[in-house]
Amino acid sequence: MLYKRFCKQIELTLFVEDTDIDIMTRELLRETDKSSPMSFVSAGVLPLKLLQSKDAVVDGAIRPIHIQLIPTNRCNSGCSWCSCRRVDRKKEMRWAELQELLQYFRELGSKSITITGGGEPTLYPHFDEFLELAGDLGYDLGLVTNGLRWGKKEGELPANHRLTWVRMSIVDTQTGEYDSSRVRRVANRLPDVDMGISFTVPKDVSLKTASEICRIAEETPNITHIRFVENIVDFSGDAMDRVESRCRTISSKAIFQRRSAYSRGQSPCHISFLKPMIDVDGSVYPCCGVQYAGGGESQDLKMPQRFRMGHWTEFHRLNKFDGSVCNKCYYENYNNILSGMTRELTHKTFL
Repeated sequence: MLYKRFCKQIELTLFVEDTDIDIMTRELLRETDKSSPMSFVSAGVLPLKLLQSKDAVVDGAIRPIHIQLIPTNRCNSGCSWCSCRRVDRKKEMRWAELQELLQYFRELGSKSITITGGGEPTLYPHFDEFLELAGDLGYDLGLVTNGLRWGKKEGELPANHRLTWVRMSIVDTQTGEYDSSRVRRVANRLPDVDMGISFTVPKDVSLKTASEICRIAEETPNITHIRFVENIVDFSGDAMDRVESRCRTISSKAIFQRRSAYSRGQSPCHISFLKPMIDVDGSVYPCCGVQYAGGGESQDLKMPQRFRMGHWTEFHRLNKFDGSVCNKCYYENYNNILSGMTRELTHKTFL
């Protein structure tokens, strides 16, 4: 029964239902080159990287291959759509603790880290040391940043030799006054890094800024994609339609990620072991979406204690998260596939 449900889920996702998630998956799968957009998104699509991974599940056990880490809550912006806007902006992780954490998860088999927020990661006082140590330990590193600090100057950044990718968030997608040249400056300072753009689409979106970003992306070789994503705490399908209509013809690098289609969470939540989120106080959470997992008026816009799994120092003995408490989940495909991957099957060569 479980196997039939697993196969049916994949079939529905790819070929049957015309929900926003399924349409996006089919569009991304049409890409045939190695720089396919399927390399750059995870929420709401069929996780092909998981299917190709040889390390995610070993002897039926899910390994924390990819950890998501918040080193600081300090921020130099004030985005109106921020899903972390109620966090304590004074908090950040102690450097000594962060060093221990890097060693610990490497021993558990972790291979990559997304450095995210919380706040703006480049404000962490030991940021350069963090990149150096993590790189020396063998981690692949990704960074989510608003680019405000790095976009002020010219010249190659030390991070160019440590990061695999950067996703730069556009902090003003409403007024039409955003300095889009900042995107080009950051990309030029990281010539060996794959750079993506994250553009949140609010109801009063600026098509002028969206168009400018698309043109810059087309002209800049190391910009891999622009992810236009609905404001997750206040959906507006009409605004997303307008952006897609304007930008689809400007840039082939544009991805349109709608967030109005989601599922209820499930138990156990397998993804909580694959790519856990670690907050500034060392708490472990099941994913990067717990701030809004409550849905509606229950959106916390900070790391809610009721979703806390434990402390990172005890990750090796934690239980998988009970995702049934989540009203809004974008990782159903991950969880269904992981459920199948952790089951013992026979006739394995008959693919």
